[in-house]
Amino acid sequence: MEVAVGMSKTQACGNVCGASGMAVGGAEGGSSSENYLFMQQGFVENACGLRPGSECFEGLQGEDLGSAAEYREDIVQILSEAYLLDGFGAQDIACLCQFMQCYGLPRHGRLFREGTTGDWLVFVLTGEVEVIKQDGEGAERVLGRVGPGEVLGEMSLVDGQRRFATCSAVRPSDVAVLSRSRMMELLAVNAGLANKLLWLLLQRLTARLRGTTLSLLPHLPIMGT
Repeated sequence: MEVAVGMSKTQACGNVCGASGMAVGGAEGGSSSENYLFMQQGFVENACGLRPGSECFEGLQGEDLGSAAEYREDIVQILSEAYLLDGFGAQDIACLCQFMQCYGLPRHGRLFREGTTGDWLVFVLTGEVEVIKQDGEGAERVLGRVGPGEVLGEMSLVDGQRRFATCSAVRPSDVAVLSRSRMMELLAVNAGLANKLLWLLLQRLTARLRGTTLSLLPHLPIMGT
């Protein structure tokens, strides 16, 4: 099967979480390039109801490609090199795949918009995503671009607050989505793996907070002046 930038399909994995023996994962079956919404009909505002068992991620503009477990070999290869998942083994990532959903985004397809609500994060698997933030005058500023192995939206997964920035695909891209509800399922099935991921997310958020604080220091008033 072809997806947005060429991930190949593998057979859906069995339960490798090693905790309950309970079957977990997403919808069965795959998708073909002939069914790509953004190639034939234009992308949709959200992917609700495109595949049985899929979650609704409001505002995500792309095609539902099915459970990440269907592409676990590709995803393991991509995410094993990701900085965020340092210390995760292939089996850990394969287990995580059972709780994520994959989407293919066209060029300019949006993941989420600044100021909207959401409680899910995405791992970028292929392509490139641009991060845009509005300044005080309402002008859009590009904060950066991220590629395969990077994660976006982790703040909203943790605190459920509104999105800090807008994220859109610069070119056709594939992403894996992890929602808070599926994160809670992972916590029930494999608490060790879930806690490991949450700990890494906490470290990432803490590092970002420290960096922001240091960048603001030169602009803060000196006490007593």
